[in-house]
Amino acid sequence: MQYVVGPPPCEARHQTPRADPRRSAGQALAAHATISQATLHRRFRTQLGTTPLAWLTAQRVALACRLMEEGEVRLDRVARLSGLGTATNLRSQLKRRTGLPPTAYRRRFGPG
Repeated sequence: MQYVVGPPPCEARHQTPRADPRRSAGQALAAHATISQATLHRRFRTQLGTTPLAWLTAQRVALACRLMEEGEVRLDRVARLSGLGTATNLRSQLKRRTGLPPTAYRRRFGPG
């Protein structure tokens, strides 16, 4: 699966404040949008057909894929830059969403 190169919607990665470890991703998104978590969840379901967490994870995996396609080789760095946290989580999410482990993904879509 190839991903289109482009920024995430609304340049979210540049506008979102630093994550507060005491808050969930849903809480942080709702606070950033100045709406309740319930309203955020309803709007995501209605407009995108998914949950905020599933959308956010998909965006993070898409960014991780772009980083690997552009040649970033260190999984821990890709995981950190994409917001997935750890190389273990990156491997798990990438395999779940693309069907490929990172090595196979790089071989298929990486540079040269």
